[in-house]
Amino acid sequence: PIVRMEAAIATSYIGTPKAMDALADTTKHPHGGHLAYGMRSALGAATMLPHWQFNHHLTMHNAPLRKFISEFAKNTKIAPDAKYSAQDAQFDTQKNLKVVRITAVKERMLYDITRFEVKAGQPVKLEFINPDATPHNLVIVKPGSGDEVGLAATRMAADPALAKSGQYIPKSDKVLFHTKMVPPIAGETLRFMAPSEPGEYPYICSFPGHWTIMKGVMVVK
Repeated sequence: PIVRMEAAIATSYIGTPKAMDALADTTKHPHGGHLAYGMRSALGAATMLPHWQFNHHLTMHNAPLRKFISEFAKNTKIAPDAKYSAQDAQFDTQKNLKVVRITAVKERMLYDITRFEVKAGQPVKLEFINPDATPHNLVIVKPGSGDEVGLAATRMAADPALAKSGQYIPKSDKVLFHTKMVPPIAGETLRFMAPSEPGEYPYICSFPGHWTIMKGVMVVK
């Protein structure tokens, strides 16, 4: 265990894809106590985060790694946004600001909140948190267009040029507001003015295949 702990910590200094493969391999063996601490430290290192946060294939094909990342997330405080501008601060001072916090349910492809209400034209601050081992986003679309946008996102996966960015946001006037594709154990804040027209505005995760069940509704009154 001591040798594996030192090897896990060493991967954060090397910071290469092969080092990530070596770290991922340690999850397939017993890893309690100090070894788990060393692995968590390596996963959270700036040199290693890019190799797994945006690498859906790595986590998808390694169940022990997914489980370890889920455990890692329990002990990690996830901020909805690292950046906070003066413009954001000004937006947040509005008296009638609606604050909504939505979290992806780990290993379920669901949002913990599937319905929330806002007033027409109301400023909205939506904090989206992803503690899952796979990327998710939150896309708010025009009424009745959830399936249309979801299918368009799925078609993007078949085009290598479009899929390369990993964002899966169709170029459509049906898309009103959206986060980026949020990597595991991260978050993002959306700030927007609610539509002026009352109605039910779907929100979905546009990652190919997720949108069929990972969805909700923003009700504008």
